[in-house]
Amino acid sequence: MIELLHLLVYSLGWLMVLLVFYVILFKVYYSTEGNRPWWIWPAAGVFLVLDIAINIAVVSVLMLDLPEEWTVTTRMKRYKKIKDTTHVLKFVRYHFADNMCLILNVFDKSKGGHC
Repeated sequence: MIELLHLLVYSLGWLMVLLVFYVILFKVYYSTEGNRPWWIWPAAGVFLVLDIAINIAVVSVLMLDLPEEWTVTTRMKRYKKIKDTTHVLKFVRYHFADNMCLILNVFDKSKGGHC
């Protein structure tokens, strides 16, 4: 049981690392329009690799669902389309995705938001 709790805490920690990386990238991206630093594109590549790895290894375990897509954002978009929230797991997935997207949309200034 303790091992399961450790896995959960580590998983949530990796999601937090991804979120902090996301916030930094988007803050720098939008604050430097017209004169972006050279390192933003390699950092975005590292972010994408980390996003894919976390989607496969962490979110799959947390949501008890095999990935059908590459990134966490596209998975959250799929979860937000869940209409049947009477099933506990679907309810958790929907609300997790809805809350994650609310957080992500704060930092993404694009027209439709991030997800």
